[in-house]
Amino acid sequence: MENIIIMTTTITYRELLPSEVGLLKTFVYEAIFVPEGVEPPPFEIVCKPEIALYYNNFGSGNADFCIVAVDGYKVVGAVWTRIMNDYGHIDDNTPSFAISLFKEYRGKGIGTTLMIKMLDVLKNHGYKRASLAVQKANYAVKMYKKVGFEIVDENDEEYIMVWRGLMLEKEIAAYLSRSGNKSLDVKAFLFDMDGVLFDSMPFHARSWCSAMKEFGLSITEQQAYMNEGRTGASTINELALQQWGRQATQKEIDDIYKRKVELFVSCGDAEPMKGAVELLENIRKAGLKIVLVTGSGQKSLLNRLNRFFPGIFAPENMVTAYDVKYGKPNPEPYLMGLQKAGVSASEAVVVENAPLGVRAGVAAGIFTIAVNTGPLPDEVLAKEGANVIFPSIQYLAENWGEVWKELRR
Repeated sequence: MENIIIMTTTITYRELLPSEVGLLKTFVYEAIFVPEGVEPPPFEIVCKPEIALYYNNFGSGNADFCIVAVDGYKVVGAVWTRIMNDYGHIDDNTPSFAISLFKEYRGKGIGTTLMIKMLDVLKNHGYKRASLAVQKANYAVKMYKKVGFEIVDENDEEYIMVWRGLMLEKEIAAYLSRSGNKSLDVKAFLFDMDGVLFDSMPFHARSWCSAMKEFGLSITEQQAYMNEGRTGASTINELALQQWGRQATQKEIDDIYKRKVELFVSCGDAEPMKGAVELLENIRKAGLKIVLVTGSGQKSLLNRLNRFFPGIFAPENMVTAYDVKYGKPNPEPYLMGLQKAGVSASEAVVVENAPLGVRAGVAAGIFTIAVNTGPLPDEVLAKEGANVIFPSIQYLAENWGEVWKELRR
């Protein structure tokens, strides 16, 4: 296995050394989930046969892989796999996962990084699936979902979760069945902007909350995320109807949106999403057309597209709030995006993060990838019809080769 060393602040990642195999006994103990208020079991519990199989003779099996997280000279976390008859065992060809970090290193993204690196190792060795068992109350369930594990079975206390790699055959077949299209022949990618290309949604959510309050309307940050994708006028009218019992006047819309833009600009510059530049470059190198489809009308963001993504978004390949009569979730923006790209629905892919944007892409008959870059659960995006859900733009960028291969099947 190729040695892996990646720097994240003071943490480095590498494969476990043969002299460090004894550490797995400690990490097995650290991995035992202990609910709050419950006394931890004695360390000797790791010697029980059903637990010792996680570390006994590690390195002797074909799927015995381990990556550790190191702070300075101290190993502070580990993820390892082996084919074993453990709690998460599904068959004799699928490696089971185990992951553990010392308590003071949890909640810092280290576990997620370890998982992603190990999945890369498994893919490089030809494994298409991996499994694990996790207590239902364990906070790590959310992390496992983020990196691609799905719940396939459960009992009273545990979920059995499986990662099956980036095989999109099932998702593409479901799309073709639902859309009535005979094939998927991708020639263009249609991108949303906020929350997909720029990490701007936290600024938008806070700005909407403050601006609405100043004008006697109320919206929570969660509601702002749920309404993401609408044009500004549509968002204001939606709340006005709910809370005032009438539509907002044009002057009210202009005044509220102007104030929202002022507050948004005062938040500072939103940074590009990690992986966005690389993803767009790879799509362009594949000879595919790229079209922007956004509900935004904020010139501060639109003007930054060429600065951060030079040569990618020509004005004639952009659909903004200024171009449409009906914003998302109406399919009009994405139908207009198809026209600008010169392709049909079965020749495009939408990349969205917003529930209403996903609904719009699906309604336009386009294969829709949701990237869950916000605080909403995956279920919200799935309910709107997302064909596949990835945890981030960076994940999509890092797995572009496999995604593109699957889309061309």
